[in-house]
Amino acid sequence: MAFIDSTGMGTLVACQRAVTVRGGALRLENLASVVRRQLFAAGLLDMLCPGTEDRVAPSN
Repeated sequence: MAFIDSTGMGTLVACQRAVTVRGGALRLENLASVVRRQLFAAGLLDMLCPGTEDRVAPSN
């Protein structure tokens, strides 16, 4: 995947919440760099990819 819009982000957040309520965990891995930057800019990277935010700096 090379792009994610606000609808896709909203869906991921809803899935993450649903899984968490049931005692599970959702973690995205192997993201395309553009998707990683989009999630970082939206403030969702740490929620959906725990432990990676400190390793990611948005690049031009």
